Amino acid sequence: MVDEELLLEEREYILKNFPRVTSSSPTLYEVSLRAEGGRVQELAEEGVWPFTQYVKWHRAKIEVGYLYPFRPPAVTWLTDIDHPNIIPGRRGKVCLSILGKGWRPSYRLSAVINGLYFLLQDPNPYSAYPNKRCKKAAMVLYMYGFPLHRPPTGRWVKCPECSNDVLIIGNEGRCLRCGKRIVL
Repeated sequence: MVDEELLLEEREYILKNFPRVTSSSPTLYEVSLRAEGGRVQELAEEGVWPFTQYVKWHRAKIEVGYLYPFRPPAVTWLTDIDHPNIIPGRRGKVCLSILGKGWRPSYRLSAVINGLYFLLQDPNPYSAYPNKRCKKAAMVLYMYGFPLHRPPTGRWVKCPECSNDVLIIGNEGRCLRCGKRIVL
């Protein structure tokens, strides 16, 4: 079912236009990427966590399955990172709309690579994974005005303990000042 000609064309395009991508076959890619420039770079230079992690080099693996382009490729984040849209550690799951319900058969692997880069440049704290590290990163990102180019889907409430603003993602959040967990 895989269109071999399409895969070979895509591989040639990717290897020509993305110098930080390697490929051992038309169905397997490894991407090296980091945030460069912009607000993330500025905050990293100020020493603000987790932005300091986003400017370091990271790796992700893209695997093209049998049903491509009718199904999105599988993406695994290979390096440890505190990011709302990437589960840290061995699982390396990535939350990117085009890897799920947002996928269209007209999309190509270059769109996936650009999407991964965009996750580092403009992380989305509103769709954080329900993981402690992901949520902690999401709260900091929100405090610094991220996402820069997308409308918010989370909301703020006042902490009943210290009146600090707390970001609620889904139905819960944690106060960064006093540590109180807030569940709505």
